[in-house]
Amino acid sequence: MTDKEKVAHESTVWNANDWKFPVKIETAEGGQKMVMRFKTVAFEKPAASAFELPAGIPNTPASGHDAGDHDEAVGRRTGACAGSVIF
Repeated sequence: MTDKEKVAHESTVWNANDWKFPVKIETAEGGQKMVMRFKTVAFEKPAASAFELPAGIPNTPASGHDAGDHDEAVGRRTGACAGSVIF
C-alpha cells in the first residue's frame, strides 16, 4: 500500500479460503511489529445501536478529513461489506 505521501507500506495478509476475508494481518512500521487476528467472524447485519455514540460525545469526522470524505468512505465500506467482525 502507498500512502498519500507516496511512502510504501507492506503487510502480510492471511485470507480464509472459504470467506475471502483476512483472518490475520501482520505489518511493521518504525521497527514496531503489529499483528491483527480475527478470531470470531460473524457475517450478519449488526444492530444499529452498535454504532450510536455515547451521550455527550459529538459526531465529528476524523482529523485530517472533511465530512464529505468521511461520508464517501463510509458509503464504500457499507456497500462492500455486509458483515461484522467480533474481536
